[in-house]
Amino acid sequence: MKKVLYLAFLFLISISFYSCKKTDNSGVYSSTNQNGFTVNSTFFNTEKAGIAIANDTFALIFYSTSVSFDQIEQEWKGIGHAVEFDELISSNIVNGFPVGNFIFYKNPQIGYFTEAASRTNYNFTADTGNERECVRGNINISKTGNQFQITYNLKNEDSSSLAGKFNGPIPDITNWFDGKNKNKD
Repeated sequence: MKKVLYLAFLFLISISFYSCKKTDNSGVYSSTNQNGFTVNSTFFNTEKAGIAIANDTFALIFYSTSVSFDQIEQEWKGIGHAVEFDELISSNIVNGFPVGNFIFYKNPQIGYFTEAASRTNYNFTADTGNERECVRGNINISKTGNQFQITYNLKNEDSSSLAGKFNGPIPDITNWFDGKNKNKD
C-alpha cells in the first residue's frame, strides 16, 4: 500500500511540474487573450498602456511591465517592448479619448496619425535594441465605459508586418510629460 501511495504521490508531482510553464518577456509565447503585438510570427507582451492628450491630438503607447517612465528624469527606463503612436488627430472624441479608425499619413489631418514605432527587446535606459518605424498602417479604437478595444496593423520600414491589440483601461499620462525636471536647472 505504501508503494502505491508513493507512486501516486510521484505521479502527482510529475504532472504538476509538467503542467507549469515558464513565461517571460522574450517574445516567444502564445498571444491568446493577451495584450501585445506580433512581428514576424513572434509575440511581444505589452500589458500596460497610456495616452497623452493635447487638444485634439493624442499619443498612445503600449508597453511591457518591465518598462517605466521616470517623471523626474523625463525618460523611459527598463528593458522590454513598446508600440507608440504619435500625432493621432481626432475630432471623434468620447469622454476625452479618440475613437474610430486612424490611418498612417505623414501630413497631419483629422483621422490620421503621423508617426508610429515599435521597439522589441529594447533597452530604454541605454537607447539600444530593435526599433522599427512605421511606413503605413492603421489603428482602430473603440471605447465602452472605461474599457478600450484597440487593434492595429503596421508595415515597417524594414518590410516587417506588425499586428497588435490592447483591451482594457488606458490611463491618461499627460501629466507625466510636464517638462519639469526636479533634478536639473
